Amino acid sequence: MSMLFGSLPMFWISFFAALSESIEINLRLCGAIRGGNRIGLIRTYAHILLMKGTYLLLMTLPKDTSVMVGKQGLLHFKKGCYVYVGSALNGLDQRIQRHLRADKKTHWHIDYLLPFTEIVDIFYKENNRREECRVAQFLERNFTSIPGFGCSDCSCKSHLYYGSSEEITQASINLQMNPYLLNANS
Repeated sequence: MSMLFGSLPMFWISFFAALSESIEINLRLCGAIRGGNRIGLIRTYAHILLMKGTYLLLMTLPKDTSVMVGKQGLLHFKKGCYVYVGSALNGLDQRIQRHLRADKKTHWHIDYLLPFTEIVDIFYKENNRREECRVAQFLERNFTSIPGFGCSDCSCKSHLYYGSSEEITQASINLQMNPYLLNANS
């Protein structure tokens, strides 16, 4: 089995095997798989857990809101749709799942805003290099930016933008990003 995963430590191989067994049982109960392609399941979950890339969180803010955002201080957000661009080079799915959780420490600027919003869509693109700033520059040309938000570790003007849901979705298509299945993962 270790030949399938190259240099993955035995701990992770055991972890993926146990995870796939649990999920395989659930998938069989749902009729989603027939037969016993457990190796294929292990590969799939290993890939998901190790996936790297860039993502967009499409959020709605139901009313005008003021939020204390770390060192940024008090920021005022108007009611509407926002898109946040982020990257995860050490586990894209884990990062997205973190954003979906309600109980977490506030670490990034987006963590301060998320409790006031509803995430309505997520888009992602797999890549091995940091494309977050390239995506932010594209969004900067097409949407209203929230200056200084989410970009303390780069020279971008922002990583949070305001616009219509339809235009943000179209931008994700133009950026060749894939929809993240919220119902299956939340």
